Amino acid sequence: PRRARRRGACRRGAGRPALAGVWLQVALVWVTILAIPVAIAWQFTEPLMRAVGFGVEESQLAGEFAHWYTFALFPMLWFVCINNFLQAQKVVYPAMVINAVLVGVNVVFNGLFIYGSGWGSGDVSKGLGFKGSPIATSLARALALLALLVYVRRFPGPHHTSWTGWSWEALSLMRARQFVLGKVVPLAVGNLLEQLQLQVMAFRAANVGEAALSAHAGMMQLFF
Repeated sequence: PRRARRRGACRRGAGRPALAGVWLQVALVWVTILAIPVAIAWQFTEPLMRAVGFGVEESQLAGEFAHWYTFALFPMLWFVCINNFLQAQKVVYPAMVINAVLVGVNVVFNGLFIYGSGWGSGDVSKGLGFKGSPIATSLARALALLALLVYVRRFPGPHHTSWTGWSWEALSLMRARQFVLGKVVPLAVGNLLEQLQLQVMAFRAANVGEAALSAHAGMMQLFF
């Protein structure tokens, strides 16, 4: 999506705004295709974690979370693609506002889904319990995507001249080669190596104990 944003910015700057819309379509199509194996892999989170030495309870919880959070994967990626399309045209406030509101919405949804009518008392028996968290976050992600689509559709801006409708050009072999082989593969390899380092750190922390793992996760979320 970031590479597509840069290409979109270059095309608009070169006086060819319609190509920014084409690159958005390329990003949407290929991000969706490439996310399918990721969604499938998430369903095997529990056995994979147990295979590398994580505890039974931690593996079960992570597997359950990954299973339900799969519903957030596609809305989250589509949101990023459309946001980068807007950023390439210097439209930055809509996503900022939506993300700010999303924080509060996600907190409320998590409370309602996890605790139900027992929110405030800490009684999870009246809600969905642990799985309520990924379900609530998935719903919040879907609403964020919907809000961004409403903005793109209803509010005026440079994006209206960049989007001219779906085009078969987005599915051409030339675009696919440029996007996948030229951009996606190198970025994917780099991100894979980075994530492997982080996962090794998490694995080592988990072997030390739950307190160490919690501290590690909290610090990583805070600073990274």
